Amino acid sequence: MSSSLKRLVVGTVAAACVLTPAAAMAGGKADKVRARMTGGGHVLGMSLGEVVKVTHGFALHCRTATEPQRLQINWSGGNSFHLTKLISSSCTESSRIDQENPDAPIDTYNGQGTGRLNFGGGQTDTGTATWRFVDGGEPGGGNDRIRLTIVDSAGKTVVSVVTSSGDSKPLTSGNHQAHRGTGSKA
Repeated sequence: MSSSLKRLVVGTVAAACVLTPAAAMAGGKADKVRARMTGGGHVLGMSLGEVVKVTHGFALHCRTATEPQRLQINWSGGNSFHLTKLISSSCTESSRIDQENPDAPIDTYNGQGTGRLNFGGGQTDTGTATWRFVDGGEPGGGNDRIRLTIVDSAGKTVVSVVTSSGDSKPLTSGNHQAHRGTGSKA
């Protein structure tokens, strides 16, 4: 993080961008943020009242309309969610978080998307995932954070990763990495 961003008042957001498909397609100011976040790891979450190990892997662009957008969530019992459509994204840079190297214009990625749910017993459904990934610096692990909720087509929560106060949880292991956008898909 640049030294000028470190001097900002704690709690100030230095840069923010909320993208919906319409904004991204319109080529407006919101479409100008060129950044992405990649990573994965695992953490304990809840599924149908049981504590479960939740693993995740992703490569997500801040520009909602950019393809491909990839997110996969797996949890105990052979259950999984695969993103098929990114609905919205919000990428922000906070003066309270130093993602360290590589220097990037974001440290937090909030998103929502729909996808395929596969349950260990062979049942399938469509679902909606809502998440927050935070790149809190190196090494990843306990510095990087995740908040995640996946609901099925009936609106029932099938897995969640959140603290008792509703905040994101530190990763048990893994790494979230914010990147400056490069190339034509940034």
